[in-house]
Amino acid sequence: MAEATINPGGPQPPMPPGVPTLSGEPGATGVPANTAAGPRPLPTAVQGVAGGLSSFRDWMDGMLRQPAIRRALLPMVVLLGLGVTAVVFQSTQSVPYRPIMPGMTENDKMAALEALKAGDFKPKVETQSGQITVPEGRYHEARIFLAGQGIPKEAQPIGMESLKDKSSMTTSQFMEQVQYNTAIEQELSRSIMQISTIKAARVHLALPKQSVFVRDRATPKASVVVTPHSGRGVSTPQVKAIVHLVSSSVPYLTPENVSVVDDQGNLLTMDNPVDAVMGLTVAQMQHKQRTEETYKNRVTELLGPVVGEAAIQAQVNLTMDYTTIETTTEDFDDKDKGVKPRSEALTTERKFKLDPEGIPGSLTNSPPPDADLTKNTNTNETKPATNEMGYNEERGDVVTGAPARFETLAPEPPKPWYADPDIQNVIKIGIAAFVIIVFLLAVVRPMVKGPTINQQIMPPYGPTPEEVKQLEAKAAEEAKTELENKMAEEAKIAEEEQAAAEALAAEEARIAEEAEQYAAAEAAAVAEAAAAEAADGEEGELNEDELELEDGESLDELRARMQAMKPKKPAFSAEMLDTANSYDDKVALIRMLVAQESGRVALVLKNMVRN
Repeated sequence: MAEATINPGGPQPPMPPGVPTLSGEPGATGVPANTAAGPRPLPTAVQGVAGGLSSFRDWMDGMLRQPAIRRALLPMVVLLGLGVTAVVFQSTQSVPYRPIMPGMTENDKMAALEALKAGDFKPKVETQSGQITVPEGRYHEARIFLAGQGIPKEAQPIGMESLKDKSSMTTSQFMEQVQYNTAIEQELSRSIMQISTIKAARVHLALPKQSVFVRDRATPKASVVVTPHSGRGVSTPQVKAIVHLVSSSVPYLTPENVSVVDDQGNLLTMDNPVDAVMGLTVAQMQHKQRTEETYKNRVTELLGPVVGEAAIQAQVNLTMDYTTIETTTEDFDDKDKGVKPRSEALTTERKFKLDPEGIPGSLTNSPPPDADLTKNTNTNETKPATNEMGYNEERGDVVTGAPARFETLAPEPPKPWYADPDIQNVIKIGIAAFVIIVFLLAVVRPMVKGPTINQQIMPPYGPTPEEVKQLEAKAAEEAKTELENKMAEEAKIAEEEQAAAEALAAEEARIAEEAEQYAAAEAAAVAEAAAAEAADGEEGELNEDELELEDGESLDELRARMQAMKPKKPAFSAEMLDTANSYDDKVALIRMLVAQESGRVALVLKNMVRN
């Protein structure tokens, strides 16, 4: 395929002989004759694009020159920037996915994946764990959908197997311990259900946090609820096997702290009443531990305010004698009066001492005796401790104080100034303000106060300045021609409208003249008819003396009848029609005459029609 290349700045490629040039004459090079004299003409498509750009440029300049547009430009640009930022941020945020039914078998995973794809849930498979995930917004809908499809069909793995799907770096230590305890309970339940007579089992473990001291170790406890098969029971050896199975699976759990209950609420295990090692009952051991804990707390509360609770390590060991002694006594004095004495001995002792003698007012040479001490510090320091813990020397109680070096707490290093939350908030606000100011100065300000489109540099591949001038001159010539044609059309239309107006005015004048003549003739006829009728009325006027009084008629009634018989005089005469100057006045007089003398006017018109 041949390609044509335009080289504006260099010589044109030679044309074949006989090919006409742009000037219309054949030449060997095909270069127009006016290339050196002026700009080369542009193709029609380029001229159309240039004209569109020029029109758009003029329109934009006119828009930007308006004060209202300049005032609204800044808010519009800011809103546009915020909108673009929001759209970009939303597009960068991926839809959160959530694992659905973790722990399914491979067959159930395949069926669930196909069902979710058919339901248009857009599922994904995690590359690390292999779990099926769905969008978080449709998580519950997907679970209900799978339940309706009967998925999963196989039981999900429980116990230690479930810990593989719950590992996360953000899981706290407490949640890890809870998950571990739950896994142990599930594993023990599965192991207990392996016994032939047990249909279902559930294990509850109470595992308190262990202390670093062996003496303060907390004892864990366990409870097992078993459901035997219908018609079968759990034998005593099976109960013992369950107890030892659970106690052996949990550290520091003794068989005595395992309770087994059936589905009917029957306790299948009994507490061992006597400890085989120490010969103490469970109640005696619990009493001993409670007493030791009480004394330990008393010592801590006593010394804590003085040296601090963190600096106290108190240990209490009690040796309690639970020996039971039976004593048989015989009382001869049941009334508390005492027995009768068989012999009585009286002893009287008297001591005599001389009073001190000497010269009054003189001092002896012997030094004064030492004063008695009023305070024993060592005794008072030990006394509250012994009293607080029920110290009894006769019983053999011993209180020993062991010196211990208290660790000096190192002072906390001062926090740097930038770690202060208030300073961090101020820094964040400053960064946000700086970004906004940079955006306003770098984007908004050049758009508001920058050069117009006409002042901007034309693109390097656009028309040349000479071509632009030619296009503008051509556009101005076309606009001038169009304006002249428009003005000629408007002048022609104005002449036609003026001629029509003159003809209409002449027609209206003729109609008005004819109407005036007709109205004058009609008014004269009406006036003549009115005058004739008035003359007839005067001739036929009755005299009051010629009237006769009818029977029962009063004089006032007779006068009223006479007034009614008298003819009414017209409100205007013919002279009023002659004095009317304008056409409107004459029409108004005729309307008044018709309103007052409608009968006479009708009679006149009838006569005119007959004639």
